[in-house]
Amino acid sequence: MISGSRDKEIKVWNVKTGKLLYSLTGHEGSVLSIAISPDGKTLFSGSEDKTVKVWDLTTQQEVNTLTKYLDAVKSLVISPDGKTLISGSHDGIIKIWSVQ
Repeated sequence: MISGSRDKEIKVWNVKTGKLLYSLTGHEGSVLSIAISPDGKTLFSGSEDKTVKVWDLTTQQEVNTLTKYLDAVKSLVISPDGKTLISGSHDGIIKIWSVQ
């Protein structure tokens, strides 16, 4: 299980034990939204810092930061084929990203 929080971190948990496996850090604001690629290898996170970050879950590293919005990124969804990410912000703008 993966969670985002006000402490600006993304946390990856073991669902069976409830123990924290690791944290991803890099956002400068609360993490408000998360989407995981269908293959489970890539994580996308949206934040109050007005960015969408791309993470490689196999290396636990940030690999990209997508263009800043004018306000907090509140929603993310990835297409079933894993090729398209849609992000929505509190500023009312929706962006469609090619992620392959």
